[in-house]
Parts: sequence; structure tokens; C-alpha cells
Amino acid sequence: MIDNLFSSALNMSFTASYVILFVLLARLFLKKSPKIFSYALWSVVLFRLICPYSFESVLSIFSLTGRTMENFRPFSDEFTTFSSIIETPANIPDGTVIENIHAVNSAPALQSIFTFVWLLGIMVLLAYSIVSLLKLKSKLKRAVHSLNNIYIFDGLKTAFVLGIFSPKIYLPADLTAKEKEYILLHEQTHIRRFDHVIKIISFLVLCVHWFNPLVWVAFFLSAKDMEMSCDEAVIKKLGNDVKKDYSNSLLSLATGRHMIYGTPLAFGEGDTKGRIKNVLNYKKPTFWIILVTVLAIICVTVGLVSNPLKAKIRINETIYYESGENIMELPYNAFEIGILDSVLHGFNKEFNSNFQAIGLDAKYAGNPIYQDPEKKNTIYLEDYTGYFIPFVSKEKAYDVNTLWENRTKYIGDNSAVGNIISSLIFPENIIYDEFELYTEGHPYTITVHLKTDTETRNFYSGSLHQHIFTQNAVVMFSLIENAEIIQFVFNDGVNSNTFQLANGTASAFLGENYFARTETREGLEKVIKDISQKVLEQTEQIKQQQVN
Repeated sequence: MIDNLFSSALNMSFTASYVILFVLLARLFLKKSPKIFSYALWSVVLFRLICPYSFESVLSIFSLTGRTMENFRPFSDEFTTFSSIIETPANIPDGTVIENIHAVNSAPALQSIFTFVWLLGIMVLLAYSIVSLLKLKSKLKRAVHSLNNIYIFDGLKTAFVLGIFSPKIYLPADLTAKEKEYILLHEQTHIRRFDHVIKIISFLVLCVHWFNPLVWVAFFLSAKDMEMSCDEAVIKKLGNDVKKDYSNSLLSLATGRHMIYGTPLAFGEGDTKGRIKNVLNYKKPTFWIILVTVLAIICVTVGLVSNPLKAKIRINETIYYESGENIMELPYNAFEIGILDSVLHGFNKEFNSNFQAIGLDAKYAGNPIYQDPEKKNTIYLEDYTGYFIPFVSKEKAYDVNTLWENRTKYIGDNSAVGNIISSLIFPENIIYDEFELYTEGHPYTITVHLKTDTETRNFYSGSLHQHIFTQNAVVMFSLIENAEIIQFVFNDGVNSNTFQLANGTASAFLGENYFARTETREGLEKVIKDISQKVLEQTEQIKQQQVN
């Protein structure tokens, strides 16, 4: 559980690093714009560091990098070792080299070590902050209440806000009346904008991502933008005439520290030189500058917050979507099922043949695809860098337990037949509606009615695209002994097409005793695997026939 939290934090930090770099670049272009805009951009970084999920968009900057939190895997599942002692069987010819290879599951031990260090770092930062806060609150007992939530403390070097739900403003005792007015307005602006809450949340997020130096950079630069945007808000309210006096008030607090006594729960005024320079150079922007900047910020925010549209691959009319987490090694029993024929450009494209991909680099065409027999809805595309990209079908996999439990000798068993049909796999845009049974005489027939649209109905009228229904029909034959004909009727509400298969196909795929092969649950699993392989072979044969 804790290890999973660390992996999630690491992945979010990895994605946020790209966002931080992009925000740093954007700040250069926003240098002469009001700081509220650059301050607002840091909220995207905060979102990426907190939330592991987001919506998908073609505007995502990760469409350019090709990397998101989902396809970064810090720990390999296993590595390979070679035994130093090799036993050679007697029946192996001389000159044959045998490597005694063992797969060792190393990730848990390695990940546990890093998780421990990560938790230790969090506890150290939190402990230091809490102890510092307690020391500060002990000293502030001598503060004198002035008015409302304002307190005066003799010997204090800088003003700051302390508290969350009932924040208090602490001011140095040696401020002049004019300095007090400006500084007080500045701190009240912080409270009105909930900056004191944002700062605490930011620090807690920093504690979680303490191992990432870019997060530290983001923390301090966001605090700098926060202060400068607050200064600009005060100048905007009081007018440009107070720039000089306001700058002098900042100068009087030049000895203040950014984090009071090491805790962000009370934050003061830092980077005095930069803030004074920003105040003196501040000019109220025109309407058009604000409009253009706001539109640019919105576009940048959408690009940084959103994830790229996931790539997808079509195999046997099943759509597999990129699931993230590239792996270094395939599952030990994975087997190759084919080669990616082509990659279509653009996410708005539609598949027109089998073994195609959408949203991938064209260089992936020609790379092998592997099936995971343990996870029926998972395939792996070999990357040209040596990794394997997992794709997962959103369609349900065969529910072997339900299928086997409803195995029956008779087509007239309505309940069993209905449960079997409900457990089949149907492609996208195909909805199972109802079924009919013809039991009055031979051939005993099951008709499965499917709802769809016209485009999908026409698509599955071609022989190259009907193999998922061939697979479903053979599965049904193997589970319903006296079924002789199975029909799938595709209805778009206006017209219908019918795909029909006889039980001779089951004999061709599985042998004459195909019903006996599903007598056990394990037998059914083997039958489904064999059917899938036969369907793949049949697909290739049809493709070759169409080419020739």
C-alpha cells in the first residue's frame, strides 16, 4: 500500500517536472506582464503534484513529449540472474551451452528501500516545521493585540500572517504609521486571496515531493510571484503615487526572512530587492494586453493540465488503448500474435483494417505485438527503444467462470444460453439486445440480435472484420452441445445484416469433440485460447487472399 503511494508520488513528480520547466519558460515571456498571471500558472504545477488523473486533450503538451505520469515506471518488475552452478543433463550433446536463468522479483525490495527513505524525508520536514512553529508561537505570546486580527510584536524584523481559519497579522513595533498602513494592506490582501492557505498546501506538497529539486524551485519561485502579485494589487488599489513610499516600507523590512523560523505556516516578506524593482517598474496594463495574456494563459493551462489522447490499436475488431507504464520485460509466457501493419495519422481517423494503430509514431509500424495469456485484454507493442508498451482493451474479457457454469447440452435451456451470450465479447458500438431460439426441428438455431449504427453495421458485413463473431460463435458451440446454427443480426434501426455460422466451424477449429473439451474450467480456458489463435490465423489468410 505504502509502496504504491510512493510510486504514485514519483509518477506525479515526473509529470510535474515537465510542467515546471514549461512554466519557467512561460515566466520569461510574462516578465513584463502582471505577476498575477505567472502566479496563476503555478496552480497547474500544484494540480499535477496532487492529482494523478486528468482529462485528455489534443492540446496537451505531453503529445509533444510523449511522456506522462502513466508511462513512467521507476522500478522494473524483475531482473535476470545467472546461476554460478550449471547442471548439464546427460542427454544434451557435447558443445551445447546451457544457461541456468532465474527471474528474480527484485522490485519490492528495492522499492521498499526507496519508500522508507521517502517517508523519512517527509517526517523530517514536517517535524522541523512543527517544532519551528511551536517555538514561534511560544515567542508570540508576548505580542500585543492591536485591532481585530492585528498584533504588534516588539523586536520582530518582518511582518507575517499566522493561522489558517482565523489568520492573525503580526507587525514589527518600530514601523511608522505610513509603513504600517502599506504593510497591513499587503498582508490583508494575502488573507483575502487565501494566499496563507495556498502557501501551507504548497509546503505540504513540497514535503511529499522533497526528492525533486524542480519542486523546490517551483515552491520558492511561486512564493516570489505571490509576493510580487500582492504588491501589484496594493499599488493598483492605492495608485502609482505611492510607489516610492511603498518601496521604502519594503526596504524597512529588508532583514526579514522568507520563512519565519523555518515554517511556512507563518510567512513573511522575502526578496526585497526584486520586489522593490518590480514595484517601481509596475505599470497598469491595457485592456488588450490583459485580454491576450488571459487567452494565452488559458491555452497554456489546458495544455499543461490535460493528458494526451491515448493511442489505440485494433486487433480482431477489438480496440486496445495505451494504458501507460512501459515495461522492460514481457510476462514470461507472452507470445507474439502479429505485426503492427500501419499507423494512421490523427486521432480523428477510423480503422479500416486489422492490426492498425492510431495516435502512435509511424516508426512503430512493423513492430511485433505480444499477447499476455494471463490478462486476456492486454497486449504489448514492442518499442523501438527496447521497451514494451501495454495496451488494454476497454471491452470486457470472457468471463470464464460464468461461461463454464452455464455450459449446457440443450439449446432450449433459455437461462443458460442467455447467460452465455451476456458473457461474450462484443466490439465498440455493438450492443447486445436479445436472442431467439429455434428448437422445433433441425437445424437448432440461436439468433443473437445486436443494436448498432449504419456505419458499424456496414463495417462488419465484410469478411475481414467478422472474426470476433466467429470467435463468439465457436465459444457458444463449445458450451451448447446441440446448437447447430448461430446467427448474429446487426440492426441499425432501419436495415439489418446477418452473420451465420454452422457448428462445422467449431469442429474445424477444435475437433469433433469440441463440447467435451469444455468439461472443465481449465479446458474452457484452453479452448478460448485455441480459438483466439485460430481466428488470428484465419484473419491472416483472408488478408493474404485479398492482397492476391
